[in-house]
Amino acid sequence: MKTTVIITGWNREAHFVDAIESVLDQRLAPEYSINPIVIVDEDRADPCAGIAERYLPNVTILRQGKKGASAARNYGMQHADGDFFAFLDGDDFWHPDKLQKQLDYLAENPDMAIIFSHEIGFHEEILRSTLINSQVDPAKIRPAVNVSSFLGRADVWGLTGEMEESLTAGEFLEWCGRAELAGLQSHTLEAPLIYRRAHESNQSRVMKGVKMDYLKALKRHLERKREGGQC
Repeated sequence: MKTTVIITGWNREAHFVDAIESVLDQRLAPEYSINPIVIVDEDRADPCAGIAERYLPNVTILRQGKKGASAARNYGMQHADGDFFAFLDGDDFWHPDKLQKQLDYLAENPDMAIIFSHEIGFHEEILRSTLINSQVDPAKIRPAVNVSSFLGRADVWGLTGEMEESLTAGEFLEWCGRAELAGLQSHTLEAPLIYRRAHESNQSRVMKGVKMDYLKALKRHLERKREGGQC
């Protein structure tokens, strides 16, 4: 059973190695594999492009003009080739057991289409190895219905359609709303399986119009519900 992992992250060179290596370090049973790992590069001058090339041939690098995170994920999904697919932002990283625990749950619950996990928030200066091997402070664990914790069955994408490229924030929540309206069931594991980095260049902190895009995403979801749940 194969999982496609799509990593996106413009201007994330300080953290990109953690993201890529956390995927390569996944502890999987023999019946599971990650193939391919797709990295979408939106700017060849961005240092992330050179970082990604260090991991060839274990990754597939796709290049396109800078169109935003949704466009990058949509482009990556054109090259998905697996039974499951997952996304990872370039400034976050996974626990080594992330995929195994989620895949086990989906295997035991065939009615579930999408699965998330809890996350651990942390400051950018803490090393990945330190975090993974440290005792987790329960106060820092929280549910994570977001891109980096997501894992879905391959047919989910065809049922929901692509992510909305006109939104620069809230695009994943808008897409999840369509999945809900399509009748796809989801579950959130209580295990903290992703590490969410807080830093000064987080999209939600620096982008103008973020709140407006979240409101647009919510408005579209409510309009679809009124129209009878059409995606």
